[in-house]
Amino acid sequence: MTIGDIVSSIIAILSLITGLFAWVAKIRWSNEFRESKEAQIQALEQQVQTYKDFTADKIKSIFVSTKEFLENRVIELEKKLIEEKEHRGELIESEIHKRKQKKIDLIKDEINNLVWSLEKFNKINENMDNTSL
Repeated sequence: MTIGDIVSSIIAILSLITGLFAWVAKIRWSNEFRESKEAQIQALEQQVQTYKDFTADKIKSIFVSTKEFLENRVIELEKKLIEEKEHRGELIESEIHKRKQKKIDLIKDEINNLVWSLEKFNKINENMDNTSL
């Protein structure tokens, strides 16, 4: 046996081993592929069963309950809107009252100043009348 024969034998053995590894990998991959397909089929079967469960009565029931929920929600939101408008109205009225009161207070102060000035003027006028006599 020559070195060439030994190398040829080693190459043949390695080729055989490589072929075995490829065959094992292919079997493993095909098993994974089959499991994946089975999982997809199972998911689709569940989905089909879910759709089968949707009878006209069930769809109507879901629709009615959803409609009732939404109608109640609209009523709640309308009540909340009315409350907010009332609250806003109260705030606006309160602010208007504060501003009116502030203006009234300013006018009162102005009137008091005018009265004080008028009294002072009258005193000065009386003094002048008294001194001119």
